[in-house]
Amino acid sequence: MARQILEKPEIAAFDSTSVVACRCQVGTSTVSRLARHLGFANYRELRRVFQDHLRTRSQTSNVRMPAF
Repeated sequence: MARQILEKPEIAAFDSTSVVACRCQVGTSTVSRLARHLGFANYRELRRVFQDHLRTRSQTSNVRMPAF
């Protein structure tokens, strides 16, 4: 499950625990346990980190290089 989330961070950034669990073929408690195992208080905190990551990545990719 962790590998799937790392390969497709939008899963964790935008989906609920139940959707993540379904996509990864695990139970919802497994998703919550993973978040806590990684040091987050809950899945919501983990999701916020992924949202911030995607937002930053999006902003960085929109930066245009000057023409030479």
